[in-house]
Amino acid sequence: MADLRILDQKISSYKKSLKMISFDKRNNEYMCNDDENFYCSFDDLVKAEYPLKQPASPDTLMFKNETIYMVEFKNQKPCDIDKKNIHDKLEKGKEVLSELCAQCNIPIDYHKIVFCVIHKNDKSKWRQGIEKKTIQFGLEKYKGHLFDDILTNDIDWFKKQYRDIFKIAC
Repeated sequence: MADLRILDQKISSYKKSLKMISFDKRNNEYMCNDDENFYCSFDDLVKAEYPLKQPASPDTLMFKNETIYMVEFKNQKPCDIDKKNIHDKLEKGKEVLSELCAQCNIPIDYHKIVFCVIHKNDKSKWRQGIEKKTIQFGLEKYKGHLFDDILTNDIDWFKKQYRDIFKIAC
């Protein structure tokens, strides 16, 4: 497997804490509290690499072993999220990631790539049980095609997964 450390080094100037990456300017609110671990602010990278016209992009890239997580934080209830915007971030974000990997001579197909949409908790308990395991926003068509996995869930679920995968609190 190709070494993601090369890509991690290339994007190192765009690193921020997960707390800062998950900041919602409109509501002046952080979705995560981890200010000790740093990840690529994919939005900042895209602004720098595409100064004239930025493609849509997810908020962050996170690496664990040979898996690349592309994460989009939405401080909204699922019913309020713009599906077209999420599809654009998924598609264009993957294109940018592919270009970055090509620049670093990293075959992108050697890595598991997971796209995550993390949203605000929805108080509708009857829906939570159904939607916890369901890919939302019409993204299921990308699973097995552009991405190895698609995860769409609330911030509480993400915090638990983050703790389990990265062995640190969110």
